[in-house]
Amino acid sequence: MLSGRTTTSISAPSAAPVDLNAGKPTFGELAPLFGLALLALLPIAIGGALLNWAWPRTGQELGGWQVLGMLLGGLLAFAGGSFFRSLSGTVPTAVRDYYARINDWHYAQLEKYQESDGQITAVQVSEWEYSPLDPRKVAFALLAVYLGNPRSLSIETLTRQGLWVRIGQRSIPLIKFTQDGASAFLNLLAASGGITGRGPRTAGEITFHDFRSIALKALQTTLQDPRALASVETQE
Repeated sequence: MLSGRTTTSISAPSAAPVDLNAGKPTFGELAPLFGLALLALLPIAIGGALLNWAWPRTGQELGGWQVLGMLLGGLLAFAGGSFFRSLSGTVPTAVRDYYARINDWHYAQLEKYQESDGQITAVQVSEWEYSPLDPRKVAFALLAVYLGNPRSLSIETLTRQGLWVRIGQRSIPLIKFTQDGASAFLNLLAASGGITGRGPRTAGEITFHDFRSIALKALQTTLQDPRALASVETQE
């Protein structure tokens, strides 16, 4: 049986890409704001008292001090009210924004969970690696070349990409190569007549005019090594 490295990838909802506690309002941040909001009530109270004192009574003439008291009281009340309104809105807004962010992430996690029916998906991918001492893998590599029908192959190409076959609009990997394995396979392919023009710094051209005869010759050459012969069961 062909065997190789098996990689298992697990698909599951990932953790939040950001720190959900970043920007979380703490008591140390909210307490000073709350204290300032209470202090903002002081100018409001002072302004209200000045307005009450300066407001003209029935039958009383409006004097200069009263006008000044009304202007100053109105200014203090307005400034204190504006400051109190901005601070009193900051505290609940910070808390509301934090919990809104938490809720948004929880809903996103729940949606992913519902899409997968609460299941974790595990995908196993087997990578078959070429071995010059295994006739089965030699035969499989030869078949991969035949199906892939490349014009030429190099050690670098086999090491980096391996052998693929294109089926319709998709390409699927068939077998991987180490550098030594790629060199041995190309030498075997050239010796069996599957590559013409191969030489130093020259990849040559793939020529599979008679795939059966090339494959049988390559397998016969492989089985001349006692180690390859011992790796499989043979029948007379």
